[in-house]
Amino acid sequence: MLLSEQLLRQMLQADLDYMRNRIKEIEEQRPPSNGDFTAGWNLGRQSAYELAARCIERALTASTIDPAREE
Repeated sequence: MLLSEQLLRQMLQADLDYMRNRIKEIEEQRPPSNGDFTAGWNLGRQSAYELAARCIERALTASTIDPAREE
């Protein structure tokens, strides 16, 4: 099943919004950095969400999605 480009972009935008919200939540919940495991874990999670958000942003800024790459 092939998705239309518009639907795919809507799905990517929803994913991007989710990632940005998770990053914001993690930043708000981050305890003072005192070297404990939780602070390191949250920083790692935040980095993963930031990387995912950048990848989604790149996909959204692509002029077109090449169906040949799907094969």
